[in-house]
Amino acid sequence: MNRRLLPECHADTLLVRMLAKSEPIHQPGIGDVFNSLQHSAKKLKAIGVIDEGKRNKVFTYYREFAVKKTYPNFKLLTHPNGLHSLIETKGEGFEKFITLCADEAVVKHKILADFKRLRQLAKSPAAEFNQDLKDLINTLIQKKSPTLLKMREILADYAD
Repeated sequence: MNRRLLPECHADTLLVRMLAKSEPIHQPGIGDVFNSLQHSAKKLKAIGVIDEGKRNKVFTYYREFAVKKTYPNFKLLTHPNGLHSLIETKGEGFEKFITLCADEAVVKHKILADFKRLRQLAKSPAAEFNQDLKDLINTLIQKKSPTLLKMREILADYAD
């Protein structure tokens, strides 16, 4: 397990695993990402992957981060400690973010046809092991989604 890669949900865990080719430590929620950064990864160069959302601002640790760079579908934030970063994906949830990536890469996939089903799957523990999601992410990588290629580049700095 890579204690330096901390995705917020099961679907993000799959995405990070496929992009970084490393086994991230799944975090059940955004508070867990911040808790891990502040405690178990306190002295490590580490990155959390979280969804954009109003609830982020309720966390004191989140408010310490500053936007380093804004990309079309995510922001890279850095902490003053120089060790911790965040990838904050656009849209409130994996399903919105991955749809934006598919749009930019002009990818059609059966799982994208039913947004409600995609949302249910993204919020399920089964997301990490779902073959349709794996196929979609793999297709986006193969079609060179600019967003996912940039994320891969950033995550490479944290992968074991």
